[in-house]
Amino acid sequence: MRGELLEAELVCSIVAAFFGVFNYFGGGGMCESAYIGALAYELTLRGHKVDREVTVPVYYKGKLVARQRLDMVVDDKVIVECKATDRLPATARP
Repeated sequence: MRGELLEAELVCSIVAAFFGVFNYFGGGGMCESAYIGALAYELTLRGHKVDREVTVPVYYKGKLVARQRLDMVVDDKVIVECKATDRLPATARP
């Protein structure tokens, strides 16, 4: 499985939905919640199940230490973290 993208078809559909929203709104000026709402809607139009602002537990050595909010979970398989900015900080880039 090394080098193989997990959930490749789903990821391609998510990326295509992202570009659909990006091409509609353009690359800036909207608040993050508008982009997230549009992306969620676009994904549902493509037949995906979308859960927004999902809170998940975080465990450390078997102990619950925090809860984390995920922007979006698509088809119970892929976590999507949404950002509305001109560019990501250097620490977020590969």
